Amino acid sequence: MSRPDFERSYVTDLLVTALLDAQVGQIITYRELQSLVNHDIQRKHRYFLEKAITICRRKHKCDFTTVHNVGLQRTPAQDLAERGKGQIKRIRNAAKKGAEIMDTADRQELNQSQALEHDATRGIIAAIQTASKTRKNTQAHKGNSDPQVTL
Repeated sequence: MSRPDFERSYVTDLLVTALLDAQVGQIITYRELQSLVNHDIQRKHRYFLEKAITICRRKHKCDFTTVHNVGLQRTPAQDLAERGKGQIKRIRNAAKKGAEIMDTADRQELNQSQALEHDATRGIIAAIQTASKTRKNTQAHKGNSDPQVTL
C-alpha cells in the first residue's frame, strides 16, 4: 500500500469519526476538523472532507449542512426532507436545460445512429421532466359532493 492511499484512508476515517460524534443540530467547525487531521480541508484537501461526508451519508445514514465559513452542522431529519425536495428542483432545472439543448439539434444533420441516440436521450429527459414536475395536491382541496359520506 502506497503512502498517499494510507494517508487518505486514515484522514478520511478520522473525519468520519469526528462527524459521527456530532449530535443532531451540532456544528463542528472547520478549524476543529483541520486541527484533527492537520490538513486544509476547506481548500487544498477538501476531497478528504467530501469523501467523509459521502461515507456518513451512504453508510451511516446521516448528513451535514454547510454553515458558510464556519463548518458543518449535522442535519435534523425534517431539514433533510426539505433538502431532498431542493434536489428535485435542481434536477428539474437541469432537465429543462437539457431539453432546450436537445431541441436545438437539427435532426436532418444527424445520421441514423445519432438520430436514434438523440431521440432516446430526449425521451429520457422528457420522462425526468414529467417525474419532477411540481404537483399540487388536488385531493386535499376537493370538496365532498355527498354530505352523507365523510372523508
